Amino acid sequence: MSEVRVLSDVITTYGSRPLNNIDHWERELRYQVDNDSALQSAASWKFWRRESVEKDWLNLCSWSGYQREKSILALDSGAPNAFFLVVLLRRLNDWVPQVRCATRKVITTVVESSRPQEVVEALFYALNHWSSWQRIEDEDRNLLRDIAADVRFLPMIVERLTTATSGPQTLILSQLMARTAIDDSLLAIAQSAVVPSLRAMAYRCLLERKVRWRSGSNLIVSKDYYRNIIVEPCYESRDISVKTPLIELLHLGLEDKSSIVRRVIAQTVIRELDILGNEAQVFITKLVGDSAPSVRERGQFAQKKLAGETIF
Repeated sequence: MSEVRVLSDVITTYGSRPLNNIDHWERELRYQVDNDSALQSAASWKFWRRESVEKDWLNLCSWSGYQREKSILALDSGAPNAFFLVVLLRRLNDWVPQVRCATRKVITTVVESSRPQEVVEALFYALNHWSSWQRIEDEDRNLLRDIAADVRFLPMIVERLTTATSGPQTLILSQLMARTAIDDSLLAIAQSAVVPSLRAMAYRCLLERKVRWRSGSNLIVSKDYYRNIIVEPCYESRDISVKTPLIELLHLGLEDKSSIVRRVIAQTVIRELDILGNEAQVFITKLVGDSAPSVRERGQFAQKKLAGETIF
């Protein structure tokens, strides 16, 4: 069996590994690449003794920072699969600064040459996990957001968000909100997403006409005896670029089958009573008759507020 065939087989094998356990698979691959002595019985595994494109992708997991940097800078084509594209994105959190810099230089070229569905898969992983990456820089986060906002990938991302039945969909949507490209898709997400909390988030953004996303973290040392370090999330916000009529949104939201979404509508009715005018009583009537106690309570609160009663 040729060395190139062995390399391809290894890449294909790891390409089928689940991304949610990628830490384990990276360690396993690193051991196989860097521990020649452990593989003496499998001569075909001595592929890393010669240069090849396949070897460069495998060497992204090398113990040697110099080898990782060298292999990354040699990449000039698309990733073989989503697994190795995720491995490359994880190098933005590498413990060697030169490796992070090298990754930043090649990532756009690699993404442009990779299959769109695999780019989307890798982006979902990165957007979900980068809050735990302590070494990734803001410019790298912005680079990934720019890639996600690209017209080649954003429709696929929105479709995946709306059709998913579970997962960190709200977290991923919040990270995408840093780019105005997502604004045009918020109404579709509000109406079509399977996950209720995702629909609620989209409605809230449209109703408030503002989006917010996590931009980083601050480490705060507590003043108590133990001097604990507290991680405080930092957020940024912006006004959205699309304007959907308030009355239309409220009617749509009240028809939603989830009380999570209807609570968002109820909170908006309470907040916008003065703006709603004569329409306010129409919405309050629906809220007071809602099947969910949490929605009814908000409707009753809005009714008292509209009547000018003292609310404690």
